[in-house]
Amino acid sequence: MAILMSVFLVSVLLGSVSTPLTQTSASAPDVPKISNLEIPTTVKAGDSFPVSFDYEDEDANITTVVVTFDWGKGQETHPFTVTKFSKKSGKYNGRLRIGPNAGPMKIHVYVEDAKGNKSNILTKEIQRVVR
Repeated sequence: MAILMSVFLVSVLLGSVSTPLTQTSASAPDVPKISNLEIPTTVKAGDSFPVSFDYEDEDANITTVVVTFDWGKGQETHPFTVTKFSKKSGKYNGRLRIGPNAGPMKIHVYVEDAKGNKSNILTKEIQRVVR
């Protein structure tokens, strides 16, 4: 998990992919599902913070966590390859890092499996503050 988080944080800090966030469908039994997204509501701008969610996937083949940062005037999407989803259900724990600007931001999260099935999207709004 430490390697995953290092890659995760480095990717958020150094690069991004801008793609539109689209609603996904998690209705079929083999499509992964996520729930209970937990992110602090207030975060110090420039700092890292914890993120977690529960997941279910009958095939146990989730390969990617996709995070989109949406600050209203634009968005950045970051897909992260993962290897820790070998069980049909569990809790994902990780960390995110945001830039130094203050203000509100929405964070959208979904997962994708090896077959290209995308889960439902979970969204939380945070307030980035300068302390």
